[in-house]
Amino acid sequence: MLPSNSRLKKEADFKRIYYRGSRRAGHFFDFFYLGSFKETRFGIVVTTKSIKKASQRNSAKRILRGFLLDNQGLWPKKTDIIIKIKGEIKNKEEAKQELKDILKKI
Repeated sequence: MLPSNSRLKKEADFKRIYYRGSRRAGHFFDFFYLGSFKETRFGIVVTTKSIKKASQRNSAKRILRGFLLDNQGLWPKKTDIIIKIKGEIKNKEEAKQELKDILKKI
């Protein structure tokens, strides 16, 4: 689990990042990000349109949170980031490599 101060929680924060932030797209994920005065915070979004079953949505979020915790050195400084999962993650290694690549570019 990400620490409480590293999570985006409020709807207003999500809207601010969606409308004012920048976007990077990959095969597995869409990244929306915007500079912040606070420390780096993440929001994870998985829609029922992209992954139908709740167990698969929860599994995808667990994989993503685990990766983020293990790779805190890749986190950009003072940035709010929303990671939107596009679909079911079948190849975990490719997805992790895409996450690393995009986090380095932000």
